[in-house]
Amino acid sequence: MEKRAHLGMAGLHAAMSEFLYRGYNASEPAVDIGDDAHVVDDQTGTMWRLQVKTADQSEDGGATYLLSRGQLREVKENELFYMFMVRRAQGWRFILIGRTELAEIRSSFERADRAGKPGRRPATEEDARTDALALKIEWSDDDARGWGSSFAAYLDCWPDKFPKNTSGPGAVTPARR
Repeated sequence: MEKRAHLGMAGLHAAMSEFLYRGYNASEPAVDIGDDAHVVDDQTGTMWRLQVKTADQSEDGGATYLLSRGQLREVKENELFYMFMVRRAQGWRFILIGRTELAEIRSSFERADRAGKPGRRPATEEDARTDALALKIEWSDDDARGWGSSFAAYLDCWPDKFPKNTSGPGAVTPARR
């Protein structure tokens, strides 16, 4: 897609629509200071922050996402989730992962033995010159891999924290016949 802003907004709205469909309230903050959306369980009042990253899948199956190192390491009262969206010919695919889990994957990648592997070692927090952090994900039908790890457990899956809301405001009810 040529218009990058359109792609990013399409991914954000696709992500938010999935939360809405599951019975959560999802909205964009009036001022973007790092979180793309807020997700609320109206029954409990619990709120999560959502960072949506969107890309088209390239011909080689990969997509590159730029993250903020600071956002990845910063702990806040409301938990942050990353939702990596990729647009494929047949529709959207996603990875939904908590900040803590993603930070652990990044840390393991930085510590991994690089002997005999092409390219330079990844920059650690101490070595980085900028806040930008690239994550290239190789998407396939049954896996998504990046930073030397499989994201299969997060691929098109919902964490236990986000079950379908089946009662109360925003409830998802089975289709009637």
